[in-house]
Amino acid sequence: MNEHTIFFSFEQGTKENISTLVDNNQDLQNFFNTRCSNVKRVPAERVWNYLQDAVSLNTVAMHMLSNISNSRMSSYAIYDSVNMCYEWDSNDINLQNQFNSAKLHWLINDIKISGLGYPPQGFMQGKKYVCHPGTYRYYAAFAQQINTDVSVWDTHNEFTDIEPMDLKEWIQFCSEGFIRKTRVITVESDSIENENRMVDNNYRQLEVHETSNHHDHCIFNNDFALGEMYNYTRPTIYAPNNVELSKIQNKLTNPDLFKFSVTRNKFLIPSMQNFLGVGFYIERASDINHDPTHLFLYLDTNDDIAVCDNNSGMILFNCGAPNNKKLIPEIVNESGDTYLNKYLWCSKVSKVPEKIGEHL
Repeated sequence: MNEHTIFFSFEQGTKENISTLVDNNQDLQNFFNTRCSNVKRVPAERVWNYLQDAVSLNTVAMHMLSNISNSRMSSYAIYDSVNMCYEWDSNDINLQNQFNSAKLHWLINDIKISGLGYPPQGFMQGKKYVCHPGTYRYYAAFAQQINTDVSVWDTHNEFTDIEPMDLKEWIQFCSEGFIRKTRVITVESDSIENENRMVDNNYRQLEVHETSNHHDHCIFNNDFALGEMYNYTRPTIYAPNNVELSKIQNKLTNPDLFKFSVTRNKFLIPSMQNFLGVGFYIERASDINHDPTHLFLYLDTNDDIAVCDNNSGMILFNCGAPNNKKLIPEIVNESGDTYLNKYLWCSKVSKVPEKIGEHL
C-alpha cells in the first residue's frame, strides 16, 4: 500500500468518536502496526535547530518582501461555497510564495494571542525534523519560542527516552485543536516522495489533517494588510552612518529587497518616510552575524514597532501606525530619553524573543 490512502474523516474529534472509528477500521490498525515507525510526543525545543530554522524563516520573509508590491491575494481567490474553500492558481510560484509568507506572518503574530490551535506533525530525516502537516505552525512556534509538543515519527530512534503513542493516543493528540466548533478531521497516509525519506521506503507515516475551514480568509486579510502597511514598496534599512550601513548590506542574502538610508536619530524614521511603509533601524552591524530579514515577520500589521528583546539597537517601525505619527521632528527633538527609548509613545510593541536575538 504505497499509494496515498484516506482512512476516514470525522467532524468531532472526541475520544469516543476516535475510539469507535479506530476499532472499526482494521486497515488503519494494520497500517499503523506494520508500516509506520514509532510515533512520539516530543517537546518542540528538542527538534529546533536555531540557525537552520532561522534560515527557513528568512526564506519566507524574503518571499513576503519580494511580493509586497504585487496585487493582493484577495483579488485572485474565488470562494467555493460547496467545498468551503478558496480557489486560486496554486501553480503560480509567486502567488504560492505570497500566500505562504502571509500565512507564516499571520501565524507568528496570531499564536501570541490564541496559541497554535493544533500541534505540528512530522518525522525525523536523520537528525533533522521534517514537519508536515503544520509546517508553518512549527515555524511560528519556533519564531515565538512557544513551549509546545509536536508529533514525531521517530524513524531513526532519536528519542529513546520517550515512550511511543498508540494509534488512538496519536490521533487524539493531533486533533486537539480548540479554535473551531465544527471541524473536519481526516486521517490519511503521507504522500512524501521516496527520495526524501532516508529510511526504508516500505515505511510510511500517517497524517491528521484539518480541512473544510475558512482560515484562508485570515491569510488573505493579512496579505491585504501587509500591502497597506508596507505601502506596497520595499522597506528601508537605516544605520547611523554609511560605514555601518555598508557592513549591514554585506550580511543580507538579498539586499535588492531593501532601500537604504542613514539617520543619526532612529525616532525620525517615521517622518523621514512621510509616515508610510516600514523602516528598520540597526545601530551596530556587529550585533548581527547572520541575515536578519526574518525579523520583518515580527512586525504585525497593528503594531507600532517591533524590537529585539535583548537589543534596543534594532527597531522595526510601522511608519503609518497612528502612534508613529506623533513622532514629528519637533516632538522628537523636544522629548526626553525616557519618553523615546522606553517607547512611551507606543501602545503596541512586539518583541523578538531573546533566544532568537542571541542567534542573529
